Amino acid sequence: MARLILADLRERTRAPGFRFALLCAAYLAWSVSTGAFTFHWGEFRPVGSASWEGWNAGLFLLMFVSLPGFYFVKNAITTDLRTGAFPLLAASPTGNLAYVWSKVLANAAYLAALATTFTALVASFSPGDLGPFAFPLLLLVGPVLLGTVAAAACFEAVPWLRGSLGNVVYFVLWMTGVGLSSATRSPWAGDILAFGIVKPALMTAVKTAFPDAMGFWDMSLRPEPWSAVSWSEPQWNMVWIGYRLVWALPFVTLPFIGALALDRASDRSPGRRFGARGPAQLAVRLVRAALPKARPAAFDGFRRLRARCEERSSTVYAVLNEMTLQIKGHPALGYAAAAWLNIYAVLFAKAYDLRHTALPLLTLLPMTIWSGMGSHERRHSVAPILYATPMSLVKHGLTGCAAAFVTVLLMTAGLTTKALVLGDMHLVLVLLGAAALAPAAASVFGAVSGSRRLFEVVFLMAWYSGPVKDYYLYANLFFLPAADLARWLLVATLVSLACVVTVHGVKSSLVRVS
Repeated sequence: MARLILADLRERTRAPGFRFALLCAAYLAWSVSTGAFTFHWGEFRPVGSASWEGWNAGLFLLMFVSLPGFYFVKNAITTDLRTGAFPLLAASPTGNLAYVWSKVLANAAYLAALATTFTALVASFSPGDLGPFAFPLLLLVGPVLLGTVAAAACFEAVPWLRGSLGNVVYFVLWMTGVGLSSATRSPWAGDILAFGIVKPALMTAVKTAFPDAMGFWDMSLRPEPWSAVSWSEPQWNMVWIGYRLVWALPFVTLPFIGALALDRASDRSPGRRFGARGPAQLAVRLVRAALPKARPAAFDGFRRLRARCEERSSTVYAVLNEMTLQIKGHPALGYAAAAWLNIYAVLFAKAYDLRHTALPLLTLLPMTIWSGMGSHERRHSVAPILYATPMSLVKHGLTGCAAAFVTVLLMTAGLTTKALVLGDMHLVLVLLGAAALAPAAASVFGAVSGSRRLFEVVFLMAWYSGPVKDYYLYANLFFLPAADLARWLLVATLVSLACVVTVHGVKSSLVRVS
C-alpha cells in the first residue's frame, strides 16, 4: 500500500493542478494575514490579537479544506482510469479495500501539504505568536480534513458519483452544512465549520465592550475599517472535542463503502456507464418505443445536415462536430429533465417561477457540457488527431464556444420563448449572457487546468450566489435598463472570447514547439 500511496502522490504533485492548489493556499494565507478575509460581528472584530488571528485563519482553512480541498483531491481514481493504470491494478492481487485506502491516505497527504503551506505562511505573515493555536487548529481542521479525503475517495469509487453529478451532490451537501453552521448559536455535532464555538465568544466580546451594539455574524472578503474589541479565547472541553471528532467518522466508514462500490472489471467513464444502464437507459427505451420511426428519421436528418455542411462550410461542420462531442457520454436523463422543465416553463410557469425555479434548474443542467470544454479532447483520446489537423486550436476553441452556445439555447428554448411572450427581456438577456459567457469561461479554465473540476467549483459558487440566492451582482442585473444590460453583456462576451483566443493561441504555440 505504501508504494501505491507514493506513486499516487508523485503522479498528482507533478501535475500543474498541484501548483495551482499551492497558489490558492498561498493567496488565502496572504488575504487572511492582511485582514482582507475575516469573520466579524457587525462592524466589530478583534484587532491585534494573535489568538483571534489564529482562530480566524483556522475557520478559513476549514472552509478551504472542506470545499476546494475536496475537488483538489477528487481525481485519484480518475487519473488511474485516464493513464491506463486502473486495469493493471485491477488485475493485480491488490484488493478493493487496500486500493481505496491508498487513495484516501494519498488524499490526506495531499491536503495536509496544502494545510501546512497555509499555516506556515499565516504564521510568517502575522506579527504575533500563533504557537498556542496549534492544538485548536488541529481539532478544528484535522477531523474535517480526514472526512473530506474519505468522501472524495468514496465518491470516486461509486461510478455514478465519479463525474459532475458527484461534484454537484457534494456541493449541495456542503452548502447544507454551511447553512446549519450559520444558523447555530452553540456548539453541536452538526456544526461542521465550528461557528457555534467562535460565534458566541465573539458576540460576548462585542456585548462586553459595546452593550448596545447591533449586528450579525458574517464573513468579509475585503479590507474595512473595523471597530476593535478584546478577544477572549474559547476554552475547550471534552464535549466540544467530541463534537469535532464526530467529523472524523467518515474517514473510518466511507472507505469500506467505496471498496464495496468499486467495479474492478470496468474502466469506462462514469458518463458512458450511467448512459448504458439505469434510469437513463429506461428513458431512452421509452422514447424509442413511443417514437419508433421519428427518432431514426431525426438522426438521419442530422447526419445529412452534417454531410451537406462538410461540403459547403467547414466552420459549420466543425460546430456540429463539437456539438456531437460535447453531448457525447452525458446521461440521457439530464436531457429528459431539460425537456420536461421547458414544457413546464411554457405551459405552467408564471413570471416568478421562471426566475426562481426554471432558470436555476435549466442553468445547472448544462454544467456538465460546459465543464468538459477545453479538456474533452483529452478525455475522448482525440487530442493527437486534433493537434495534427490543419485547424488551429484558436478556431477549435471558438467553434467549441459556438457549439455550446447553440446547445444551451436548444436546452432552454422553452424558457426563452415563455420569457419573450411575457416580455421579460432581462431574463432573455441573462440567459443569452450565460449561454455565451459560461462556455468561454469553461474553455479557458479547461485549457489552463486540463480538468473540468475548476470550472465546476467556480460555476457552482456563482450559480448558488446568483440564480439560487439572488446575491450581489446577479440581483442588480434585473434592475438595470435592458439596453445597458445588453451592452454590458456584449462587452463581457467579447472580453471572454478574447481570453479564449489568447489562451488557445498560447496553447497552440506550445504544442507546435513541443
